Formats: sequence, structure tokens, C-alpha cells
Amino acid sequence: HRVDRRQRQMCIRDRNNNLPAIYYYTNANSVYYWSGDDLVFNGNGRFPLFKNRTNQEVKLFLTDSLNVGYIYTYEPYNKYYPNFSSFLKEECKLIEQNYNTYQLFKITP
Repeated sequence: HRVDRRQRQMCIRDRNNNLPAIYYYTNANSVYYWSGDDLVFNGNGRFPLFKNRTNQEVKLFLTDSLNVGYIYTYEPYNKYYPNFSSFLKEECKLIEQNYNTYQLFKITP
């Protein structure tokens, strides 16, 4: 799936060895998230995403502080951290799914 480069929003990817299975071109940077340990990896190091944050606070942090607009993930890993799974259901819209496992979500406004 192609993410519109003009939006200049980053894509958070649930980190694993199989990604990306779907290649797309974008000039945007990305932030990596590992749901198994609730850790975000970016140019500033690593830190927990959901610890002491509600879904709404996570959404605002991703969109406002990190400029993240999309989440690209491998569906079986979504269940590793219940808060991540809940966030996808409550704060995101599935816009693409391939091979029944690779998913691209847009964080809803």
C-alpha cells in the first residue's frame, strides 16, 4: 500500500523480522514499535508507548509529538500487548490488509 508522501506523516511499524512484506515508497521517516515489550524505537532511543497513558493520550502523543499518522503491523503480533490491540480497534481505521496478516491502519482524527 502506498502512503501519500504529501502528507509527510510517519508510519509506526510493529517491529519484527518479517516486515515489511509490502514495500512502498515514501519520503517519510518511520518510528518502530515492538508490542512484545511496549517499546518505541526512534532517533532518540527507546521508550514505552502505553505505560501510564490512555489510548487518547497515546493518540495525541503519536500524532502531535511524533507526527505519526499510520501504523503498519503484522496482525498476530497485535495481541502481544493488549493496550496496542485496544488502540488499533478504538483509535484507528484499517485501510489495507494483505496476506490476511499484514495491516496498515490510519490513526483516526
